[in-house]
Amino acid sequence: MARSRQAPDPEVEESDLEDVGDAAEPEGPGNKRQRTSPAVFPKGTVKQVKLFNFMTYGEPAVTIKPGSRLNLVLGPNGTGKSSLVCALCVGLAGSTKLLGRADNVKEYIRRGCTRGWVETTLSGGPGARDHVVRCELIKSDEGYRTDWRLNGASSTKTAIQELVKSLNIQFDNLCQFLPQDKVVEFARMDQYELLVATEKAIGDASLFETHQKLIAQRNTAKDKEAVLKTAERKHEQLVQENQRLERDYERHNKKKKLQDRIEVMKKKAKWMRVKEADDLRKETEAAEKQAEDALKQAKQEARADERPAHRRKEEADNAKRTASELQLKVRKHEQEASAAADKISELEAEVRKQRQELNGLQAESDKWTKTKETYRTKVENLKKNLAQLPPIPDHSARIAEIGEQMQSVREQINHLEGEKGELANSIHAAKMEINRLQAQLRECDSAKYQRLQSLRHKQKGMLSLEDALNWVNQMKQQGRFRGPVAGPLGLDMKVKMPSCAKYLEQATFGQLCNFAVQHKEDADTLSDKFKEMALRANAITITDNASQYTTNSTAHMRDYGVVCSLDEVYDAPPLVKHCLANMCNLGNVLVVNHDDTDRVKQLMDEQRVRQVYTPQRIVNFIASAYGGREDASLSISGLNAAAGQILGGGAADVEEVRHLLLSIVHTSRQPDRHLKLCMLWQTLLMLFAASMPLGPFSNANKCTTWQFAATQL
Repeated sequence: MARSRQAPDPEVEESDLEDVGDAAEPEGPGNKRQRTSPAVFPKGTVKQVKLFNFMTYGEPAVTIKPGSRLNLVLGPNGTGKSSLVCALCVGLAGSTKLLGRADNVKEYIRRGCTRGWVETTLSGGPGARDHVVRCELIKSDEGYRTDWRLNGASSTKTAIQELVKSLNIQFDNLCQFLPQDKVVEFARMDQYELLVATEKAIGDASLFETHQKLIAQRNTAKDKEAVLKTAERKHEQLVQENQRLERDYERHNKKKKLQDRIEVMKKKAKWMRVKEADDLRKETEAAEKQAEDALKQAKQEARADERPAHRRKEEADNAKRTASELQLKVRKHEQEASAAADKISELEAEVRKQRQELNGLQAESDKWTKTKETYRTKVENLKKNLAQLPPIPDHSARIAEIGEQMQSVREQINHLEGEKGELANSIHAAKMEINRLQAQLRECDSAKYQRLQSLRHKQKGMLSLEDALNWVNQMKQQGRFRGPVAGPLGLDMKVKMPSCAKYLEQATFGQLCNFAVQHKEDADTLSDKFKEMALRANAITITDNASQYTTNSTAHMRDYGVVCSLDEVYDAPPLVKHCLANMCNLGNVLVVNHDDTDRVKQLMDEQRVRQVYTPQRIVNFIASAYGGREDASLSISGLNAAAGQILGGGAADVEEVRHLLLSIVHTSRQPDRHLKLCMLWQTLLMLFAASMPLGPFSNANKCTTWQFAATQL
């Protein structure tokens, strides 16, 4: 398809490369160049590269000798700069996936040749032996094979990889080895990833390991700080709990003291009762002693004067009897005093109980009094209403006619019951369909929300995208924009072919969070707001007629294995289609169903296509700025494994589902109104049957019934 490039010079010496560190100075009488020590190559640096039939480089073998410091390889497109990078990776057993080109090693052999090799000389360091690694690629009808040699002896790919690793050469580290197809991936690295990659790239592995240990120790310290804070909070809780328990303990001690005091008062009450009995006993003993004294005096008087002896004797007997009676009274009073004390305690408890019962009875009495007055008022009102009622008329002659009318009413009710059942079934089916569409609408809203969250978190600087979308919707409702506004573009895209979603997402990844407008004033308004919100989104102005959009068909390219163009993969509003067509040129990006490189080259050459997606790769058509399309080349890169996670789930047409739901709700209202009308007629007929004049209150009931019916109608 493209012309073969002119092979570079077979020998490119060290002076042919631009070594910034060893730049020469002009010689003259006043400026004599000082002799410098021989160049010292650090361990692991490339001292020489030989290439034979490798990509751009043909026969004879080309030798490249870089300097010991910074080397720059300059030249126009197609002169082999990228081929030299590929040779370093392939020749030192690096993975071809890191290059973003062909995955098969045989693709790196020069076109039309069956054998090629790369020989790389690596410095072993000052005073150490250099390492010469030779990788020979041989292509045959059965496939291809790779032969490895180290310092002239046969070796294996594993041994070469171990040698490269020991020299700290890291092809998978973008800070040390950066092919041109990996520049975008390098630009997406954040600060942490750049720091880790830099630590791995410089010096030995101890720096990165030490950093990881510091991170682990910092995490351990944070965990211990969290445990310490938890323990401190627990200690504060225990202190508060202890203070609360101390207050409870003080209240308990106070209660115990009061209980002890009550026991002491009870003992004092018993002691007072005993003291009263003792005082009574003392009074009785005093009376008894007084009687004995009187008896003694009487005896003395009897002895002094015995003339009324008989009378004196009788008085003595009487005194003895009086003393005995007094003793009996004393014992009786003691028993009565003890019984009276017990009785007093019982009476006190009974008085308290009676007082409580009296309070309850008083409240119950007040309640019954109010209830009695209420019922008395109701009875008086009923008596007045009864006195005002007219006499009961005789409706016996009307009963037969009413029976016939009720039979007719029953038949109409049965007919309405049948219609009501059919209408109820229709309404049930409509409600089931409404529920299904509502569930689908919720799923659509959920899918759209999930896509929005994916856009926020998978692209840098888009965390405020949801706030921006809410602001745009609010501005639309207020009519603040001069024309239509669409976006984020990724939310308005409905993928018709899910199998091609990953291609569409990879091609439009940088535009999914942008907005499309038709007026520059609206674009300026959006840009100012996005800048204020620190949102890395753009407002793209579309000057084309955004009301219509026509997708070009790819049916005439089916012979090339073309499935479709990316413009045919999705549906979107015309404004979104115009925006993506202008920014990504999706109509010129094709999807094929095979990985045949020759057929893809033929397709791109004959149909003038710039980009093709195969099941496993991306093929880009790169035209040289010096030779035009005739001196063009193909750039082959792998697909992004994470592509398709945003658009792959698909976003249903929410407006279409909502419109269908509204139409079904409107349609379901007709049988619903018919059902309500049938139920109303059924109710009226039943009320008519129930409102026949069969009692003294029939007139009032009939009037109220038909007023209710008229209100319902």
